[in-house]
Amino acid sequence: MNASARPAVRLHLIALLLALFWGVLVQAPHLFLHRAFVNLDFTVHYNYARETFVAMQAGDFWPHFAFQAQDGLGEPGLLYYAPLYYMLTWALAQATGTVWTAMQGVEVLSAGALGYFSWRLAAGWGDPRRALAAVPLAVLAPMGCLLHLSFNGYPWASALGPLAMLTWATLRPEAQGRVLNLPAILALTLTVATHTVTGLMAVILLGALGLAELLRGRLAALRTASLWAPALTGAAGLLLSAAYLLPGYGSQDLIDASVWRQNYTPYNAFSLSTVTAWVFGVRWFAFQWPVSLVAFALAAMPLALAWRTLGDPAGRWFRAGAACAVGVILFLATELSYPLWLIDSPLRNIQFPHRLITVLVPLGAALVPIGWERCRVRAPRAVLAAVALASVGLGGLVVAKAAISDGAVIDVAERTFLPYPGLAEYRTRAALDRGNRANAFDFRAECAQAGVTCSEGLRQGRGMVWHLSSPRPARLRLPVYCFPAWSLGVNGAPAAARCDDRLGLVEMAVPAGRAQVALQWQDLPLQRLGKEISAAVALLLVVAALAMRFRDQR
Repeated sequence: MNASARPAVRLHLIALLLALFWGVLVQAPHLFLHRAFVNLDFTVHYNYARETFVAMQAGDFWPHFAFQAQDGLGEPGLLYYAPLYYMLTWALAQATGTVWTAMQGVEVLSAGALGYFSWRLAAGWGDPRRALAAVPLAVLAPMGCLLHLSFNGYPWASALGPLAMLTWATLRPEAQGRVLNLPAILALTLTVATHTVTGLMAVILLGALGLAELLRGRLAALRTASLWAPALTGAAGLLLSAAYLLPGYGSQDLIDASVWRQNYTPYNAFSLSTVTAWVFGVRWFAFQWPVSLVAFALAAMPLALAWRTLGDPAGRWFRAGAACAVGVILFLATELSYPLWLIDSPLRNIQFPHRLITVLVPLGAALVPIGWERCRVRAPRAVLAAVALASVGLGGLVVAKAAISDGAVIDVAERTFLPYPGLAEYRTRAALDRGNRANAFDFRAECAQAGVTCSEGLRQGRGMVWHLSSPRPARLRLPVYCFPAWSLGVNGAPAAARCDDRLGLVEMAVPAGRAQVALQWQDLPLQRLGKEISAAVALLLVVAALAMRFRDQR
């Protein structure tokens, strides 16, 4: 097929509907059977989704503090965790009625984007009808199925949708020679906002595409648009994400962020591990061997089969980019890159090298129909078909196992929202410095000891409100950990608060009589700066888009 030809509109609709169908099938154990494997990630993501729902219903449209975490004393985890998945869950919950059902809806929509954009990439370089095979290959990829149903990394799994959009936007035929790639910038921003680590892997993908141009043209490539386009996409996408990224990375000294690197090390988590498996052991065999093996085969085999037939200038550009992407991921995900993981660099934020095979899910799915179509030899095509069927079969096995034997039926009525342990890495500095000894704090007993009548805390705006009544002035600790973003108000007027010396909770002076106490979140300086940067970049991109449209019309 001519790379410039466009598929019929009905094929776009068919690809999208197929992707949504397979997405519903993957989510069936959760969506229809309400079965789930309850582990740490399940608890955190389900409760963060509920925290976001409660906060947004109360008028906080970008929540940052999870009040029920840390056994009811709260953690600022939503300041550091990508917000888009939880916000979309709130939006869908307005129609579905429960957060749990809305979570499945978000994941189905992500599967729709994953399958659709994988098809679009394949259709750009081959027959659009044959390219429909990319849809189930992408949505039923065992990596994604395991993330959805066994690992319970819901935002990570949902980030496959915008990641597929980024893969299409950067490798589609129209992207060659285009310096400003607006769809790619938007896709990177959405990826970062859904799952930060997947966003970091997406930046690595962009780096691989830039490397491809450098290898193709050597020093001459420094003058080509194809080299600078990935760099500009990465810079613009990250700057557009500054409203979240800047405070998330710039204020890690306010929490116990060292847990990320102390408790999670990469040495036992390489794909296809051999020597490191013998020395350090294996963390997750399913991810590191069968899933990784299938992912690499699905990406490398069709590219090799189509290598010679992608010989025209546009085809050479595509094959170079795809080959560098596969090669870079193969290098970084396996123990070949072991020395790099010893260096304290941003790469360590990925934590587990096998995570990088996430990048291959949409790319491999798109390459299969391209390789099948362009290879005319029967035997290699048969092997490719066998590997593709093995991938789909492995994903289907994960879904069947989740529906039949994994986990248990959970109560999704959501009648109550009880305190939960939270995550160690999101303990506030106040709690950490005092040994995190506030787990047994009893607010009712605290009020009784101080001679104060206290109501239960209610979510209001960007914080919490209590109604107090005291016959005389008293000092009282509120059931919330100290954090620099808190602003205390009493009866509508600003009031002083301190961090209590024993537990690290917010401590205040209670006046005699009745008082309404409001603890409200005020943006940190880095939050305000991040929002300003994002707004400025968004404005520049709108102006650039209008200028490009005007130029094209002329």
